[in-house]
Amino acid sequence: MSEQHLIDLSSAWLPPVPGRGSRAWVRRFGIPGGLAAGDRVWLVIESSADCQVRLDGEALADVAAGSRWRQDVAARLKPRNELELLPAGSHAAGRPAAGHGRVPLPAVLGRVWLEIEPAAPAASA
Repeated sequence: MSEQHLIDLSSAWLPPVPGRGSRAWVRRFGIPGGLAAGDRVWLVIESSADCQVRLDGEALADVAAGSRWRQDVAARLKPRNELELLPAGSHAAGRPAAGHGRVPLPAVLGRVWLEIEPAAPAASA
Protein backbone atom coordinates (compact mmCIF):
# COMPACT_ATOMS: atom_id res chain seq x y z
CA MET A 1 0.00 0.00 0.00
CA SER A 2 1.31 3.42 -0.81
CA GLU A 3 -0.43 5.57 1.82
CA GLN A 4 -2.02 5.18 5.23
CA HIS A 5 -5.34 3.35 5.09
CA LEU A 6 -8.03 2.86 7.79
CA ILE A 7 -10.39 -0.11 8.06
CA ASP A 8 -13.32 0.46 10.43
CA LEU A 9 -14.16 -2.58 12.57
CA SER A 10 -16.96 -0.94 14.60
CA SER A 11 -19.75 -2.82 12.82
CA ALA A 12 -20.63 -6.50 12.32
CA TRP A 13 -19.90 -7.68 15.88
CA LEU A 14 -21.37 -10.82 17.40
CA PRO A 15 -22.73 -9.92 20.84
CA PRO A 16 -22.23 -12.03 23.96
CA VAL A 17 -24.62 -14.95 24.16
CA PRO A 18 -26.70 -14.93 27.35
CA GLY A 19 -26.57 -18.22 29.21
CA ARG A 20 -23.25 -19.34 27.71
CA GLY A 21 -21.10 -17.45 30.20
CA SER A 22 -19.38 -15.37 27.55
CA ARG A 23 -19.07 -11.59 27.97
CA ALA A 24 -17.03 -11.21 24.79
CA TRP A 25 -18.05 -9.15 21.78
CA VAL A 26 -16.53 -10.92 18.76
CA ARG A 27 -15.49 -9.48 15.37
CA ARG A 28 -14.06 -11.69 12.65
CA PHE A 29 -12.05 -10.24 9.78
CA GLY A 30 -9.57 -11.22 7.11
CA ILE A 31 -6.04 -9.96 6.68
CA PRO A 32 -6.09 -6.69 4.75
CA GLY A 33 -5.21 -7.10 1.08
CA GLY A 34 -2.27 -5.40 -0.55
CA LEU A 35 0.10 -5.52 2.42
CA ALA A 36 3.78 -5.28 1.57
CA ALA A 37 6.76 -6.47 3.59
CA GLY A 38 7.41 -4.03 6.40
CA ASP A 39 3.91 -2.52 6.44
CA ARG A 40 2.55 -1.97 9.94
CA VAL A 41 -1.03 -2.86 10.83
CA TRP A 42 -2.11 -1.04 13.96
CA LEU A 43 -5.14 -2.28 15.89
CA VAL A 44 -6.63 0.83 17.49
CA ILE A 45 -9.33 0.91 20.16
CA GLU A 46 -10.94 3.97 21.73
CA SER A 47 -13.13 2.79 24.58
CA SER A 48 -15.30 4.48 27.18
CA ALA A 49 -15.23 1.30 29.28
CA ASP A 50 -12.48 -0.89 30.70
CA CYS A 51 -12.09 -3.96 28.52
CA GLN A 52 -9.70 -6.76 27.71
CA VAL A 53 -8.57 -7.27 24.09
CA ARG A 54 -7.86 -10.70 22.59
CA LEU A 55 -6.76 -11.54 19.08
CA ASP A 56 -7.16 -15.15 17.98
CA GLY A 57 -7.47 -16.24 21.61
CA GLU A 58 -4.33 -14.42 22.80
CA ALA A 59 -4.70 -11.62 25.35
CA LEU A 60 -3.17 -8.42 23.97
CA ALA A 61 -4.05 -5.77 26.53
CA ASP A 62 -6.38 -4.34 29.09
CA VAL A 63 -7.73 -1.07 27.74
CA ALA A 64 -8.56 1.59 30.32
CA ALA A 65 -11.80 3.52 30.05
CA GLY A 66 -11.44 6.80 28.21
CA SER A 67 -8.20 5.86 26.52
CA ARG A 68 -6.89 5.12 23.05
CA TRP A 69 -4.93 1.89 22.77
CA ARG A 70 -2.86 0.96 19.75
CA GLN A 71 -0.63 -2.00 18.90
CA ASP A 72 1.06 -3.21 15.72
CA VAL A 73 -0.50 -6.61 14.97
CA ALA A 74 0.92 -7.17 11.47
CA ALA A 75 3.02 -10.18 12.54
CA ARG A 76 0.03 -11.78 14.33
CA LEU A 77 -2.49 -11.58 11.51
CA LYS A 78 -3.65 -14.75 9.77
CA PRO A 79 -5.84 -15.12 6.69
CA ARG A 80 -8.85 -15.14 9.08
CA ASN A 81 -8.79 -13.46 12.53
CA GLU A 82 -11.03 -13.22 15.57
CA LEU A 83 -10.97 -10.10 17.71
CA GLU A 84 -12.64 -10.21 21.12
CA LEU A 85 -13.49 -7.36 23.48
CA LEU A 86 -14.35 -8.44 27.00
CA PRO A 87 -15.87 -5.50 28.87
CA ALA A 88 -15.32 -5.19 32.60
CA GLY A 89 -18.27 -5.12 34.95
CA SER A 90 -21.73 -4.42 33.59
CA HIS A 91 -20.70 -2.84 30.27
CA ALA A 92 -22.08 -5.81 28.36
CA ALA A 93 -25.54 -4.62 29.41
CA GLY A 94 -27.84 -3.38 26.72
CA ARG A 95 -26.77 -6.04 24.27
CA PRO A 96 -29.33 -7.33 21.79
CA ALA A 97 -31.13 -10.58 22.43
CA ALA A 98 -29.56 -13.76 21.10
CA GLY A 99 -30.37 -14.53 17.50
CA HIS A 100 -30.08 -10.98 16.18
CA GLY A 101 -26.81 -11.68 14.35
CA ARG A 102 -24.11 -9.11 13.76
CA VAL A 103 -24.59 -5.65 15.21
CA PRO A 104 -22.57 -2.46 15.70
CA LEU A 105 -20.31 -2.38 18.73
CA PRO A 106 -22.12 -0.56 21.57
CA ALA A 107 -21.07 3.07 21.98
CA VAL A 108 -19.84 2.41 25.53
CA LEU A 109 -17.23 0.05 24.08
CA GLY A 110 -16.13 2.72 21.62
CA ARG A 111 -14.54 2.49 18.21
CA VAL A 112 -12.22 -0.12 16.73
CA TRP A 113 -10.19 0.08 13.52
CA LEU A 114 -7.10 -1.11 11.71
CA GLU A 115 -4.63 1.55 10.62
CA ILE A 116 -2.31 0.40 7.87
CA GLU A 117 0.99 2.28 7.72
CA PRO A 118 3.17 1.56 4.70
CA ALA A 119 6.79 0.66 5.20
CA ALA A 120 9.23 3.53 4.85
CA PRO A 121 10.83 3.61 1.40
CA ALA A 122 14.34 2.22 1.32
CA ALA A 123 17.04 4.87 1.04
CA SER A 124 19.01 4.60 -2.16
CA ALA A 125 22.74 4.12 -1.85
